[in-house]
Amino acid sequence: MEDTLTNNPPANEDTSVAAPSTDAAASTEAAPSPTPAAPVAEAPVAEAPVAEAPAADAKPVKQPSMAQVMELDEFAAFMAGADALERGALLKGTVVRREDNGSVLIDVGGKSEGIIPRNELGEDEVNVGDEVEVVVVRPEDDEGHPILSKRRADFERLKREIAEAKETGAVLQATVRESVKGGLLVD
Repeated sequence: MEDTLTNNPPANEDTSVAAPSTDAAASTEAAPSPTPAAPVAEAPVAEAPVAEAPAADAKPVKQPSMAQVMELDEFAAFMAGADALERGALLKGTVVRREDNGSVLIDVGGKSEGIIPRNELGEDEVNVGDEVEVVVVRPEDDEGHPILSKRRADFERLKREIAEAKETGAVLQATVRESVKGGLLVD
């Protein structure tokens, strides 16, 4: 019973694990734990800066700015558009300019504007700012411009519409232009 009155711990208790007291009265009394236990607990904390010292010599990794991230996203989109310029690919583009020779420049999102030669325009009139469907005839000419065809894109669109009408059983109306050996030519 004397052990409980004198603040001395019983002999069978482990004193090295005792939690520090936050009570003001307890802080003025001598700590019952042996002093070697405290440096052992602090030794790993003192070694932590030594372990981090090589990291301080390394250059910090710079985080990209939002502008750089946007540039990378735009470049990725540009590259995705450049990959789409394969022979026979069907693309949508915007008419940028009409040339004196009758050809049309189209922005299809690639590295340069595509060119629709006059003979590949088809029958529809196109104006600057119009959005048109085109087929890639050649991914690049001698000057690096893709050669495009609106006439072939119109033909591909009509083939799709006819195939869909056949699947659904829809009736199509057309004007017969000419009778030929294999059937009829229609508009």
